[in-house]
Amino acid sequence: MMQLDELRKLSSTLLYEGCLLYPYRASALKNQRPGWTFGALLPRAYVAENPGESDLMQAQVLARTSGDAMLELEVRFLQLDADGPESGGVIERCVNVQAELKSLLLQNSQTSFEFPVPGFEGDRIQGSAEVGAEHTTGNIFRYTVRVRNMSGMPDGACASRDAALNYSLLSVNGLLTIHMGEFTSSLEPPDELREEAARCKQVGVYPVLAGDVQTRATMLISPIILYDFPQVAPESKGDFFDSSEIDEMLALRVLTLSDAEREEIVQRAPDSARQILNRTTNLSESEIRGMHGAFRAPKNNAVNEWSDEDMARLETICVSGVDLRKGDRVRVWPQNRADIFDIALQGKEATIEALEQTFEGEIYVAVTIDDDPGRDLGEMRQIGHRFFFRAEEIELLSPKVAGT
Repeated sequence: MMQLDELRKLSSTLLYEGCLLYPYRASALKNQRPGWTFGALLPRAYVAENPGESDLMQAQVLARTSGDAMLELEVRFLQLDADGPESGGVIERCVNVQAELKSLLLQNSQTSFEFPVPGFEGDRIQGSAEVGAEHTTGNIFRYTVRVRNMSGMPDGACASRDAALNYSLLSVNGLLTIHMGEFTSSLEPPDELREEAARCKQVGVYPVLAGDVQTRATMLISPIILYDFPQVAPESKGDFFDSSEIDEMLALRVLTLSDAEREEIVQRAPDSARQILNRTTNLSESEIRGMHGAFRAPKNNAVNEWSDEDMARLETICVSGVDLRKGDRVRVWPQNRADIFDIALQGKEATIEALEQTFEGEIYVAVTIDDDPGRDLGEMRQIGHRFFFRAEEIELLSPKVAGT
């Protein structure tokens, strides 16, 4: 069974999502303003004047439970520090609620909390975390989790979102654990519970199953859309913090930072940015290749993995009676005109890097373009410098024809 500490790694990924953005320099405009776009609960007074914002997060989930069931809720969020996000100034907060099902059926369990607002003497962030339960049918119960921002604000602070963020709960997410019971998937509920699941109301969050596949004892209450049983990719060497991060793309971008940009990160950026720079510049070629991509899909209630190396590789394919192999020189004739590359690469000479077959049985020829300055990146199987074509879009070049 996945331990709570491992689940907190998932929670932390959500917690710091968007906290620091590429190019990870303090002078970059997007790092001079708070970057949390998901899971922000602002003060009620500000929300009243800005209907696009929210002061409430709510999750409702179904669970099969006995009368002795116990619920544990761990709510985590960030708070702006006095120095602001450009210096990595955040404070991590955690609030816990525990309650038995028997008591929840009689009355919701609520924990109020408050924390000082750095830089604003005497001001406090105030809020509440609440868990409730109701019986639906048989041994099925609906559990409701609510987190509210109940902070007051000084006069005039409502005029600015930046000012309101000082009194906000940022990147709010939670872990809901049940003892003596198991949760039902909100994404793919069993047929007999589909209607009950449709009655669950989510406000600003997407609860998904997390942790142990067999016990189904934990729900991750996420401010972004995830699938059941999400995991931190084993290929990842550490957080990039960037919203919708793609490790491979961001790693390659970090490697292209100029000496002046790297020096700024070393001298002025928060520790998290310096760690990104140090970790990325020390990646080996094999580690970079490992980030290139993996296909994972649920099967038999477990998570199976297919890596890029597991894709079907072909030694040869026959095109118009001629065998094509890795290393052959070819000319490409894109036919779809689906994007600018299909136009720009018309008639280009290339070298076959691989012959690959998809899970659906389709065959593609992967090539690197001969006059591409980044051809070496294509040979490393990096995106943007390695192109896929169908066999009928490839013309084999003989040594005499090549380069003419």
